Amino acid sequence: MLKDIFRKYPNRYEGIIKDLCENLKALDNAESRGAMIWIIGQYCDLIDNSITLMHDFAENFKDEAKNVQLAILNAAVKMYLKLEGDAEDLVTAVLQ
Repeated sequence: MLKDIFRKYPNRYEGIIKDLCENLKALDNAESRGAMIWIIGQYCDLIDNSITLMHDFAENFKDEAKNVQLAILNAAVKMYLKLEGDAEDLVTAVLQ
């Protein structure tokens, strides 16, 4: 899985993150959405529109599988901490 590659080799494949973010519509199963959400949360400081991308995932929070919901919550909190509060609205939306 791609998420595992990013975990095993941090800071090595950051160049493809932009390409991954441009193809979010192709994610058709819960496992791939969860992995992509993890990547966005982990590398939110490198993705210009990371908060917007996460808001898109958070809009369908209730309809997502439990593992995707957990990934959204985890990524939202991680983004809040990494981006020094810029993701406060995101965390609030997910918690509501």
